[in-house]
Amino acid sequence: MRTWGAGTWILGSATLGCLSFLAILLVILDSSFPAIQNIGSGLLSLHWNPVNQQYGILPMLFGSLLVTALAMSIATPLGAVTALFTSELAGRYRLAIKSVLEILAGIPSIVYGLIA
Repeated sequence: MRTWGAGTWILGSATLGCLSFLAILLVILDSSFPAIQNIGSGLLSLHWNPVNQQYGILPMLFGSLLVTALAMSIATPLGAVTALFTSELAGRYRLAIKSVLEILAGIPSIVYGLIA
């Protein structure tokens, strides 16, 4: 009887993840191909006017990248300082702070967005 080692399970999981990603990508490309073929290079323009059949996505892409960069510029230093404080300076309050942070991490980010 053959036993399956941890490496086999890891390789199988990685392969399944990659195949799932490729399947999703192919379905998205297949579903969007008629729109891409119909709109053509106008998809990469700056103009969004559905009445005139103009569907430029560059402003939306730029906005998404800008919001992501802003969120990362706030979250990265805040997370690093919190981690350093918890591991180095918290002392006897370390366990309590760690528990609170773990509870806060369990709340979906959309809830924080709704509260804000």
